[in-house]
Amino acid sequence: MHGKAAVAALDSYPEYMGRFPMDEKPSCPKVTGLAWGRIEVDGLGSFRAAKLFPGGAREWDWRETGTSHDPGIQPADVVELIDRGAEEVILSKGVMERLRVCPQTLQLLKDRRIPVHVLQSELAVELYNELRERRRVGALIHSTCCPPQSPSMQSTTLSTEVLIYALDLFGVSVFALTGAPKASQKDMDVFGMMLMAAVVGIGGGTVRDLLLGIRPVFWVDRLEYILICVVIAVGVFFIAHRLPSRQRWLAWADAIGLATFSVVGTQVAIGAGAPSVVAVLMGIMTATFGGIMRDVLCAEIPLILQREIYAMAAAAGAIVYVLGLAATGNEPLCAVLAFCVAFAARAAGILFQLSLPRFTRRR
Repeated sequence: MHGKAAVAALDSYPEYMGRFPMDEKPSCPKVTGLAWGRIEVDGLGSFRAAKLFPGGAREWDWRETGTSHDPGIQPADVVELIDRGAEEVILSKGVMERLRVCPQTLQLLKDRRIPVHVLQSELAVELYNELRERRRVGALIHSTCCPPQSPSMQSTTLSTEVLIYALDLFGVSVFALTGAPKASQKDMDVFGMMLMAAVVGIGGGTVRDLLLGIRPVFWVDRLEYILICVVIAVGVFFIAHRLPSRQRWLAWADAIGLATFSVVGTQVAIGAGAPSVVAVLMGIMTATFGGIMRDVLCAEIPLILQREIYAMAAAAGAIVYVLGLAATGNEPLCAVLAFCVAFAARAAGILFQLSLPRFTRRR
């Protein structure tokens, strides 16, 4: 959306907080807190994502203008800031810089000779709070990509982005460990082991990112994911014959990976602005699709289609994470709790052969 369409869209914008006549030169509201999924604005409450402008602020709903991570922030979003009196604009793009800015948006600001700053979200808030004291500034802040770390912003002690990254690497490592031994059972060569480790390690996350519209997918610009899969596959190639009771070991390693990825997938989906139900589905998909591809390539019936508790364990972890985050806002605590729930559910299925009821045809 750009040009005349962007201007026309202003007529459909929701009412915003703090309407003031232009000649009164209202002050810009101060951001007093930034945490995962929450932006605190002085006197105006909290927002998940915020549009800030002279005299007020309101929720920044991406659905209004078609904003997404790619192609990015749309012209209509900044046109509203200008219409509310902003003479300078700040656009946030998250710590990992996954939220882009549409070229037409930058061109519109250039044509109107309005200075623009495109920054990591924490830095964007800091600059906004500095400029608001002397300039009529507007800003678009997206909180779920940017857990702050500044003490002055009442930051959390553990960066959510760092936690997601650490869990992601751990999950990839564990799932790669389930893929490579499976390849050895099928007498594949070292390349087959590498392929199988990569398919299981990054397959579910790749499908998740594609469905969420995250471009590029997480491993394209982070080669450590591929490197982990390759190193594990080569290592397993030389020691696979020494692993005792491989089938049992694989089941427990798979359970750890399942629990980890149910949390990671849900976190990433929430960070992409997905609704809670979609976030749960993305958690399930991230946790199970790699295993599905592994079993299909090995000509076996996927675990998710067997009677054992598998997908439901991932669902339990994802649901606990979403509900816990909504109730407490404590992301690390919710991640640990969700992992434990998912792993416990899967472990119960392994140890006690628990399963969901199966349909039986009546004769």
